[in-house]
Amino acid sequence: HRILIHPNICKLLCSYTNEKHDIFFVLEYYEGNNLAKGLKKRLPLGEGIISKYIFQILSALRYMHEQCIFYRDLKAENIMLDT
Repeated sequence: HRILIHPNICKLLCSYTNEKHDIFFVLEYYEGNNLAKGLKKRLPLGEGIISKYIFQILSALRYMHEQCIFYRDLKAENIMLDT
């Protein structure tokens, strides 16, 4: 995750494990919600905002694929919205 530098991918600040071998990731803070909560608050969305979200998601996925990284957990709860 540290090698990914893209405006639509949050930055990984650090990661660590505890004595139980749990892995913790410290990510860049986003003040907004995730996409699932954002959609519930703002439905119906206009075509312009939907197009913007789709473009940003596809741009990030394309960049990751170019880095030979394939994201398998794409869902609205894992897409963060900033203010």
